[in-house]
Amino acid sequence: MLMAGHKDETTMSTAVGHPENRQGRQLWKLPGTGLGWLAVALGIAAVAWGMFLPTIQDFFNERSAGLLGDGRFLVSSAVVVGGAASAAGLIAVVKRHERSILVLATVVPLLLVTLFWLVFAIGEVVAPH
Repeated sequence: MLMAGHKDETTMSTAVGHPENRQGRQLWKLPGTGLGWLAVALGIAAVAWGMFLPTIQDFFNERSAGLLGDGRFLVSSAVVVGGAASAAGLIAVVKRHERSILVLATVVPLLLVTLFWLVFAIGEVVAPH
């Protein structure tokens, strides 16, 4: 029998602020969903693709005699992979409640690009040239 003002030990151990329950709410953990892992993998692929883009461009230019043009195809493909990583990360965070720092890092480029275009649009409305 519980007295007024006292809590049961089982109730205390499952409280949100209790130290035992903070493990599941940490930000510094690996992704917990498949979509979170996909976002991280695509983000790593986009960064690697962007880092090695000049080398890849030189390789394709030597082998294909300029078949891919001036490199816009390769740059566009890196941007598409990065956009897919950001979109997958945003869906994982919003719909699947993913709280991994790795997944949140894939969403940052999408937010920065969105902020840039928002400021650009506002600037065109406020002070058109």
